This record gives sequence, structure tokens and C-alpha cells, in this order.
Amino acid sequence: MSDPRSPDRDRPQRTAAQSSLLSDRLRRTRERRAEPTGRPATIPRRRVDEPIPLSSAQERLWFLDRLQRGSALFNIGRALRLRGSLSVRDLARSLTLIVSRHEALRTAFPAAAGAPRQEIVPAPSRWLLPVVDLTRLEAPDRETEAADLARREAARPLDLERPPLLRTRLVRLAAVPDAEHELLLTVHHLVFDGWSLGVLLRELGAAGRGEELPPLP
Repeated sequence: MSDPRSPDRDRPQRTAAQSSLLSDRLRRTRERRAEPTGRPATIPRRRVDEPIPLSSAQERLWFLDRLQRGSALFNIGRALRLRGSLSVRDLARSLTLIVSRHEALRTAFPAAAGAPRQEIVPAPSRWLLPVVDLTRLEAPDRETEAADLARREAARPLDLERPPLLRTRLVRLAAVPDAEHELLLTVHHLVFDGWSLGVLLRELGAAGRGEELPPLP
């Protein structure tokens, strides 16, 4: 059984200068895209190793992230409460499968000559899942420390140039027979939104039950 929660965290605000700089950059980007080329519109064929350009929405988020370097402004943090018997090895295997399936989670966003691009990195052979054991603490202290951990994890920045843009940590709250864990997920908003969270949770649950996941569209 899972219970998703969103850790509270402070979100820094953009200054007027930053907003003006962003507006100017987006205006120049739109002007470049609107320039006539004199050639008929076609759908270009992309080489396998060719960098992928960002959409307008992605470019806007990328630029805002650059303005807030070192902050967790665009992090999405979730704490999933898991009750019942749990195999850390099986959970790590399920996360490996999820990250392998979804290229967005292993996409880097480096910049070349000031312009961002997307680069998809190979899937990991094994997902590393750190475990924090809080079972020796008294019940009230366990909950306090777990909430503290969730806030700290969500506040740690993710580097857009160093995928995967997903970070996980498992907190052990109680041992068998009343086993209880909390899975902390932190992901960057550039590759993840509320709808994506639902997909991830469904696939994570299905993979944990040994079900075969359907092919991606």
C-alpha cells in the first residue's frame, strides 16, 4: 500500500531582472524559429547520435534552472509509504526497469555555445538504492526523522547535465512482522510532471508484482 506525500520546501522567486532576461531570450528564440528559410517544410531524418533540440517549454525551464543554479526550485519530491514485506533487491530491480524504459529519466541537458540540447545516456545495468534504517529510533522520532529526510532529499539539487534526473532513497521504519518503509523520490520537473508520477507509480507497482509492462507507444 502506498501513500504519496509531497515534502514542503521553500521555492525561491525570480527577480525582475531574471524575468526580463528570460523574456528577451524567449523572444529571440521565437524570432529565429519564425525566420523564413526559402525551402519547403519537411520532417528531417535524425541521426542516432544527433543531439535533440528542446521544445519551447523545455527551453524555458532549462533557462530558469540556469538562473537558479544550485537550487532545488524545479525538484519534485515524493515520499511513498510502503507497508508490508518488501525486498530491497526487487525494488531496485523494478527501478532499473523503469529507468531503462523511460528515456526522459536518463536524458542530459548540456549546453553548447549557450544553447541547450538533449542527450540520452545508456540505461544503467543496476539501480543503486541507498537504504536508511530508522528502526532503532522510538516511533515519534522515526516519523520526525523520516519527514526531515524527505525534506532534505527534495532540497538537494539535480544537475541537468548529469543524468539520471531521478534520485531515490529507501527509509526503513519498521521491521517484520509489521514492516514499513518510505521510498523517497526526487525528480526534475524538466522531465517529470504530475501525470508522469501516476505512470511511474503504476509501473513500479506492476513491476514489483512481477507483471509484464506493456510496450511504450
